[in-house]
Formats: sequence, C-alpha cells, structure tokens
Amino acid sequence: MDLQEVMHDYLSVCFPDFRKNPPIGGNLKNFVPDCGIASIGTAIEFKLAHTKQQAIKSFTGVVEDTGGYRGSKDWTRFYAVMYQAKPFILKSHLQSDMKRIKAATWKAVLLNGDTNPKAKAVRRKKKD
Repeated sequence: MDLQEVMHDYLSVCFPDFRKNPPIGGNLKNFVPDCGIASIGTAIEFKLAHTKQQAIKSFTGVVEDTGGYRGSKDWTRFYAVMYQAKPFILKSHLQSDMKRIKAATWKAVLLNGDTNPKAKAVRRKKKD
C-alpha cells in the first residue's frame, strides 16, 4: 500500500486526469486496477514481492487481470509494474509468458531492489 500511495502521488501530479481504482465493468465481476490515466486509456497495476512465492502470486494476479480487463472501451492499455526484492522472476520469462497469454495490450515492467516487508502488528488479547 505504501508503494501504491507514493506512485499515486507522483502520477496525480503529472496527469490531471489520474484516477485511483477506476472500475472496469464486467457482467459477472468488476475489475479494479490500482490506478489509471483516463486521457490515454491506461490502467496500471503495482505489485510488490519480498519472496519468490509472492512474485509468482503477483504474476498470477496479472494473468487474471489480462482477461478481466480485455474488451474495455475506456481502458485499452495496461501496465503491470512489479517490484521484487531479488530477481525471483526474470524479465525474459515474464515477457515470454505475457506474450504466450496474448497480453498484447499489456506492458510488464520488472524492477529489482532491496525491499523490507513491514512487520505485522500483533494483537493483544483483552484480559477479562
């Protein structure tokens, strides 16, 4: 969420028609990207992975989104921006799989760098 908030701040300064969570309607399910820029019909998904399992789960989410976003009249270009702590997924593999699933309107951006997961808050039990 911190990554998404920072990116939303940057994009909203650069694009006056920036939208947080623009809905992409479907008959059975609505899909909601992290953000979008209406004038250029571009929706963006941000993913952050601290482990290989999280990286694979993030890619699985993008695969689902490619089908759910397809056919939108308002949103016709898509970006999947994936940050990972280490090179769990290789850029060549990501691009190959995006091509294989025919995600022609999607651009995958893969970034590697040091990330630190936030510690989860521990709930204390109330004493009676």
